[in-house]
Parts: sequence; structure tokens; C-alpha cells
Amino acid sequence: LALGAEGYKKVFPKAVWPTDFSLPSLLSMYVVLRTNITPDALDKTWEFEFPHEIELFGADTIGDHFSYLVEIAWDEGELGGDAFLQYDYKPEFHVRIGGINPQAIEFREKNRLTAAHYNYGDVAPADAVFTLAGEGDAGLEIWGAANGPGGNGGVRYRAGLVNGNGHTDNNSAKDVFAGIEYKFLGMGMAGGAVQGGSDTPWIDNSVTLGALWYSGKETIGAGPYDDKYEYLVGSVSSWTGPVNLLALYSSQTNDNPLGDGVKVKTKAWFLEADYVALPWLIPVLRYENTKFGSAPAEELVIPNMTFLATANIKFYVEGQIRLDDAGKDLDKYVVGVNWGF
Repeated sequence: LALGAEGYKKVFPKAVWPTDFSLPSLLSMYVVLRTNITPDALDKTWEFEFPHEIELFGADTIGDHFSYLVEIAWDEGELGGDAFLQYDYKPEFHVRIGGINPQAIEFREKNRLTAAHYNYGDVAPADAVFTLAGEGDAGLEIWGAANGPGGNGGVRYRAGLVNGNGHTDNNSAKDVFAGIEYKFLGMGMAGGAVQGGSDTPWIDNSVTLGALWYSGKETIGAGPYDDKYEYLVGSVSSWTGPVNLLALYSSQTNDNPLGDGVKVKTKAWFLEADYVALPWLIPVLRYENTKFGSAPAEELVIPNMTFLATANIKFYVEGQIRLDDAGKDLDKYVVGVNWGF
């Protein structure tokens, strides 16, 4: 659908700059259905979550240099949404305004294969609210990517300024973050240098190293009082044939989460192995370790088997098995199906 004529460019600024967008790509849907089994729970040992989540998306380009995404989500009984507008100057430079996800790029929630969230983005000490996994934080981000030598690998960066508390803030301070990744070999960060071919598109023999820094402040309680927090995250992702190995370590410091002036340090790390046994069959195994201050570490093992019935229908079976004494009665098993168009 054209908005204006091509000739308007020649008479600009005496005419509005023309653009166009396509109607067929405006809407898509994503649905998550789950059955949760908790054999040691006192109140209920299993339940249907039909649905766990429903998401509606609209996304497209607007002319040569703008793109957008709009999301409306019903997630575990709550209605929410997200949206951003992006200026795309070149692969090395984009500006995004709207909903921002500050997580490490390779380890965002949307990229995970498991039902369980990544521990580093989903934890906070007692009374603190902010977590890195909080998607749709309002703000501004600059990011870009460039290929390395021969079109292989390369660098990807991002930096931004966000509320830190979602679409509305609870203080005047703003959170800041910066991240960078460098990929050795493999497909180019900005596209190109295809390795696997049409029959094995997942093959991307490479190693990607990443780092993320995030700093901010939130206001807590009816008092109220402020808690400053800082994250330092390092990560690595490697592909060798059909095997993807992932590792991440996060060091988090909260200056005043309880309002008593005592700092709490949180260490969260995990190791994961994914294996593309067949294009439609992917077993996953992840070990997570999370430690709040001097308390004993929480340990979790997550085995998952993912089965693609079609390219847009995913079935999976997953265990979320606690290894620490405090979590001995908190094991959970999930049988689910995700589908979309």
C-alpha cells in the first residue's frame, strides 16, 4: 500500500516523504499450551494451562528506513503489550524507541528452547522486584552489527537508556546498559557466509563471546526506599556440527534490597547443550546454579525433548528437577505445545 508518490521525493520538503507498507504481513499469532505436573505439591499435583500464553504480533517495514513491531499478549491471566519503532540506517546502526529487552542478545528469553526461564534473568533477592527478564521496558536503544573477515562472524553491539520498571517508572532515575558480542567464524553477524546449506541450515560452526553491563535503581515498598543494582554478565555460545554448547555467568549486586542498607550479591550461572538429532528432534540439557548472598545455592537440572510436528508446531516434554535440599519437593514436569502463524 503506497502512501504518496515516488515523485514526492524530488519536491521534498514541499511534500511529505512517501512510503509504503504491505498488508498481508501485519498480523501473526503465537499460542502456548501446557500441562504442569508437580508430584510433591500439597494443593494440586497437575493442571492444564490451556492457554499459558497467547500473543498477537504486527510487524513490517515502512519505506526504506523504518520498521516496527506491535505485540498484544495474554500471559498467565494478565493482559499486556509491547511496541517499538525502529530507524534502520544500515546494518551497523539502528535506533529503536519503545519496548526494549536488555538481556544478553544470544540469551534472550525469546531464544530459549525450554519452558523454564534462564535463571540469570529471572532472579532477584527478597523484596527486590526488577529482573533482566522483564520484557518491554520502555526506553531508547542503539544497536548494530558488522561481519568479520570474509563475511564470517563479526561484531554486534547495543546500548540503551530505559525506565527499569516497565512501561511506567516508579522514580525519576533511568537505567543504562551496554552489551557487545564477537563471533569467530560461522555465518556473518550482519548476514551472509552461509555454512549449512539448504538441507542443514542449523550448521554454523562458530564461537560467540558476549558481555553485558546493566545498572539502575528501583523504589521499593510503602516507605519507600531505593535499591541500586548492577549486573555484569559474560557468555559463550559455540556450534560444532549439530551441537550447540552454551554457558553464561552473571554477577548481580543490589545495594539495599531489604531497606536496611545491606548489600546482597547474587551469582547465577548455567551450562547447556542442545543437539539437533534430526531437523525436527532436538534434545536439550541445562544445569543452573543460583546463589543469593551467603545462602546455599539453588541447583536445577532441566532435561527437555523438543519435537517439531511441522515448522510452526512444537511439542515438548521437560523436567525441572531441583538438586538442592531446599528444593527437594519443588520438582516440576511440563508437557506442552507451542504453535503460531
